[in-house]
Amino acid sequence: MAAAMEYERMVKEGSMEATDYRGYGWLHMRMFQICKRKTLEYFGKALELSKDTDKKFYYTAKTGMDEAG
Repeated sequence: MAAAMEYERMVKEGSMEATDYRGYGWLHMRMFQICKRKTLEYFGKALELSKDTDKKFYYTAKTGMDEAG
């Protein structure tokens, strides 16, 4: 988080260089990858827990997982 805040400060100041933009882009790419992995993990757990007990919840979780993956 500190790195993202520092990049945002630099963007506002207009002091970013090409290597800074590359680093900021890399940071967002990694955050995206982590978020996607966690999304699929948590939807998977929701599906596992609701599979036999709540068909409507299972369907909505399955639909969300299909959209995320």
